[in-house]
Amino acid sequence: MKPLLSAIVLTIALSAPAAAETVQPTPGIVAGRVLDTSGRPLAGAVLYLERLAIPGRPLHGKTDDAGAYTVKTLKLPLIYRAHAWMPLTYRGKNYCVRIAPETESDKADIAGPDGAIRNFRWQLQGPVDPSVQKPDDNADFYGSTLRLMLDFADGGYDSTIDLELTPDGPLIDGSAGKVLSYHVDLTKTVFVNDIPVGAYTVRATRITRDGQRAPVRIGPSAGEAKETATLEFNPHETTLSCGSATTDNGIDRAFLTVVAP
Repeated sequence: MKPLLSAIVLTIALSAPAAAETVQPTPGIVAGRVLDTSGRPLAGAVLYLERLAIPGRPLHGKTDDAGAYTVKTLKLPLIYRAHAWMPLTYRGKNYCVRIAPETESDKADIAGPDGAIRNFRWQLQGPVDPSVQKPDDNADFYGSTLRLMLDFADGGYDSTIDLELTPDGPLIDGSAGKVLSYHVDLTKTVFVNDIPVGAYTVRATRITRDGQRAPVRIGPSAGEAKETATLEFNPHETTLSCGSATTDNGIDRAFLTVVAP
């Protein structure tokens, strides 16, 4: 056999078993893995199996140190949908953060008796359900939402606002984050959606309709507005344990007031 042909045959022979090693679901078991934003195993994540069509108690599981989980389903012919959440403490506050399905197939409903593999990966941005959301919707994203309140003495509410957000320490996943810039056309929206959850120092500049740029004051209220403001996103307050079937992201909307001139 010629050397080149031998190499091709050897390559095929070595790759064939890998294709056969695709993980198959175990009947009656929902299993998978949960990864953090860097692709590392995420221990302590909560799996929530929602029962569809026939209401009933959900099933729960938790990931181990390798980010793996297994949940045993009921033997009845029930349909489930898997959700993943991560309980954690960030800047002294307790959060329950939604974790994204890793691929489209991981969003599919599950026939309980058949079992399934469902994997998840934490992401800081992106719509929870892209099929039902528009980019400018004030809807549920993996990032959170800032709502601008306006106090313009000159009545120039047809302006635009340029925001600069500088991270104040690590983001909620422990990553460094980066400086973010947003251009908010106040004739269309006062919302900034899908901001990675963290703490930021915020500066704002107003651009009037005639193109004039001027710094504005910003703060939690008009009376507290200064040259810069601190932006933090708080967790939803709840007495329930971490994990649910909602499309919520677990984070409250934040508010800042822009004051001009």
